[in-house]
Amino acid sequence: MIHIRIGTKEDKCRSCYGILYDEDGDLFRSDATSFWTGILDGPTNIKGHTKSEVMNSYQARVLDANAEYKPVCNIKLEPFGSPSYFDVARKITTFLQKGRNQGSSPERVLTGLPKFLMKMGHVKILFENGNEPHPVPHRDLDEIVRKIPSLSWAF
Repeated sequence: MIHIRIGTKEDKCRSCYGILYDEDGDLFRSDATSFWTGILDGPTNIKGHTKSEVMNSYQARVLDANAEYKPVCNIKLEPFGSPSYFDVARKITTFLQKGRNQGSSPERVLTGLPKFLMKMGHVKILFENGNEPHPVPHRDLDEIVRKIPSLSWAF
């Protein structure tokens, strides 16, 4: 199970900062990945870190009271196969960058992320756009997501 958290910032790039990590195991020995994507005008940056480094960065950038990013997405992904955190992070950043041509805010681009991730595995949404979702059985969630109209630029 991969835990994915994302925060956004309304800067020139309308950037997203995210982390991917495993909740099990030793916090100081487990590997994790963080990424930064400038949706409108910026490069991508994906790096591997220890889980404690990732959580410290996320705490400072997203969770602290005066953090520059605001949390918008907290998801658990049980991927099909065995992709690395780095591979999943790279796919997420590619997806996010496709929103550039639309001139959308990061939050708007992120609304399609759960549907995109469902193609990679089973998704449990813990927090989205500042709200905890109502508990929905996985089958029902799959059905709800299938009814969301696709945006041609998002996939």
